[in-house]
This record gives sequence, C-alpha cells and structure tokens, in this order.
Amino acid sequence: MCRACRLKCRVVAFDFQSRTMYHDYRRSSSYQRPNLVCFFNPGLHRTTGYAGIDSWPETIRAATEPGCPILVTAYTELESPLDLDRLQRESVRPLNIVQEPAVNPFGSKRPDRNFISDETAPMIFKNYYHFIVQ
Repeated sequence: MCRACRLKCRVVAFDFQSRTMYHDYRRSSSYQRPNLVCFFNPGLHRTTGYAGIDSWPETIRAATEPGCPILVTAYTELESPLDLDRLQRESVRPLNIVQEPAVNPFGSKRPDRNFISDETAPMIFKNYYHFIVQ
C-alpha cells in the first residue's frame, strides 16, 4: 500500500475461502459483499471444469450479481478475450468493460512451461494478461 493510503488509515482486507466454490460462498451466511472480485488465471473459456463439471455458469452468475468490479487475469493473449466473452455471456446483467484485455503490468516475468497447448504457446506467464469489467 502506498504511503498516502497508509496516512489515511486505509486498509486492504482479503477474504480467501479455501475448498469452497464462489457460488457456494455467495449463498453462505459468512458471505460479505466485496468491493472487487478477482479471478486469477481461471480459464473461464474452458468447459471441462473442476472434476469434469463445468461450474463456471453458476460461479459467473454469483460473481456478477453484486455489481462490483471484476478483475480477470489470463496466461496468454489468446485466453483473455475468450474469458471476457464467456463472462459476458454468462453474466446476470450487462457488463461494462473498464479495461479491455491487455498485458498486465503486474504480471509475472517468470516463464512456466505450458502443458495444455504447447504447440500454440510453449511458455506462459502467470497473470500476464488482464481485463476489468463492472
């Protein structure tokens, strides 16, 4: 946090729910309306999903309902617009694009091997692309 924010006594509070799908957390009694929802390298465009089940439609509806900004990062330039398209299609309301898919200035500079689509992009970088909707 920057010095100006510290002097104004601002805080950054994180709420991480382990082993819980976002849509389940959204329905729980411990849910607190966020100021920002972040999806880090989620692969929203993939329909194979967790344990072979595509849980994204329910999660996307739960995440877009409160109306707060949503930050989504992606490994590659190809994934980012595909994730944006899926987020817009599955949303419970029209989304305004705050930041078009672009290189994330805070993305990782450390390359990782791409085991999913080695022929297209043999090296990937975590959080390399991003977009923001609201």
